Amino acid sequence: MGYIFTAAPRTFKVCNGRTDHFKTPARPEDYTSELVVNSPRNCKAAFNALIGIVKEDYLLNVGDSDCFCNWEDTLKLRVSAEFPIDVKMNIVGTMVDDDYFRKGELILGQDYALIRRDDCAQVFCEAELPKDIKPGCYEGKVRLWSHRLFEDEVLEGELTVRINVWEYVLPDRSESKFYIDLWQHSSIIANRCDVKIWSDEHFGILEDVVKSLAHLGQRAVTVVATEVPWYGQNCHKERGVESSLFEYSIIGVCKENDGSFTYDYSVMQRYIDLCARYGIDREISIYGFINVTAPHRPCPECFDNLRIRYLDKADGSYKYMREMSEIDAYISSLEQYFVKTGQIGKVRVAADEPVDIDAFRVAISHIKSIAPAFKYKAAVNHVEFIEEFGEDILDVAPALPTACDLHDVLIKMKKERPDKRFLHYICCWPMFPNTYIRSRLCESIFLGVVTSFLDLDGLLRWAYTCWPDDPRKDIRYHPSDWAAGDTCFVYPSASGKPMLTLRYKALLWGIEMFDMLEDLKEKKGREVAEEAYSYVLREKEHGKMFTARFSMVPADREKLMTVDDKDYEALMEFVLSKLCE
Repeated sequence: MGYIFTAAPRTFKVCNGRTDHFKTPARPEDYTSELVVNSPRNCKAAFNALIGIVKEDYLLNVGDSDCFCNWEDTLKLRVSAEFPIDVKMNIVGTMVDDDYFRKGELILGQDYALIRRDDCAQVFCEAELPKDIKPGCYEGKVRLWSHRLFEDEVLEGELTVRINVWEYVLPDRSESKFYIDLWQHSSIIANRCDVKIWSDEHFGILEDVVKSLAHLGQRAVTVVATEVPWYGQNCHKERGVESSLFEYSIIGVCKENDGSFTYDYSVMQRYIDLCARYGIDREISIYGFINVTAPHRPCPECFDNLRIRYLDKADGSYKYMREMSEIDAYISSLEQYFVKTGQIGKVRVAADEPVDIDAFRVAISHIKSIAPAFKYKAAVNHVEFIEEFGEDILDVAPALPTACDLHDVLIKMKKERPDKRFLHYICCWPMFPNTYIRSRLCESIFLGVVTSFLDLDGLLRWAYTCWPDDPRKDIRYHPSDWAAGDTCFVYPSASGKPMLTLRYKALLWGIEMFDMLEDLKEKKGREVAEEAYSYVLREKEHGKMFTARFSMVPADREKLMTVDDKDYEALMEFVLSKLCE
């Protein structure tokens, strides 16, 4: 039997579930048996091996041990790799997208998986390229073997992949110029992994999550300081979706028998120290003080919907602070804790998309009056917030379309205040570029390109592990009309360790491209960098970049950016050639 067996670039993502097999333009037969990959050193060079449509169910194996299925005489296909450098292979698992097609998402840990008839199989391959590897071309073979039961294997196909390793060395993630801020949802991790919150078991899982964040170059620690500041992301609105997305305070509060309050910061500090151990130590973001979701306000006089829960030792019950003096003392105590421990310079009181400028003004004014050492950050998409609170907000993160519209204002502020950080953010909008399951993987690389083009410092993204109740079964979440994949970049594995995704890898590629482009600007000048941007950026007039902000029409997307994988491969080769001159 003849098989379609081809090699595809790293940005390929399989799409299964249609009668004509694909919704995306690319199919296995669109590629050939040869592939050239260009890469710097100190990273992983990636590519894909694709197996075309097979007319029966089969077991796909990328390991050395045998595998069997419940059905006797099942076809078994094995993929092997022979390279002069270490190449690891993982089968790509699919997840159902909002359009009900199954798209490449999970980087599976097991060596084999059952592939249904008429599906395309994707094997994600990575070559480890340490910083001291000798530059040059490393050619290898990827082979496809078949057999049934105890037959000898038969060679069915062979790919030739040449990995061109350039002299240029990427910086370590800890030294990256890209400021990445992915919010952490620690309570949800405990819930999904079925462990007691803030227990040793919970922290064991958190450590693996923190490691994965550190590999991306994460800079900020997320601290939730009041109860359910996002109010579960509207999960209460749809009874049929049993997904609890509530986040709980990491700070313990008690009211003693004499009426005084005590605050336990030990768990919070343990998490901060854990993150610092892996290099996540630039910022401590405090959520729950400003722009708190849902109009439930235990203290009617409070400037916002703060919900601070405490144990009343007098009767053993839990209660919520209902006096403004109690809330003020709590905020002031937290400020003083950071001052006394020498961490206050890293602390930012964060606001998530405030929309009421009067309420925001009142909140900022009040907190400054009781805790003057706090600094602020905000993810904003309204011009007036940036204009009025530019002095108070030390870290500014407008939505990407807003960052384009206000580019002149942001750059002027950046020149005047070099101590500020200027990020942009994406979430449930814009529809492109984004990091949804429906998004092309090259869109994440484009995010690195556009961040460099706009002269911004990095990216803020709201969710890394905000999983619905059974994410490995179905990642879709509809009460907030989010696109599938909006809530996470990794999944919980059976062991609790984070299972990486193609989108996680693509985000890393975007960060690496940013670092190379910033280095290119510094070494070769803006003019050469502009030539690089032109490989993938179609519109360079800032005010016109997002005229179709909510559209998913391909024509609108391609007015802004290319989605042709070849253009991104050409960009990589051009940037490396200039950096190595």
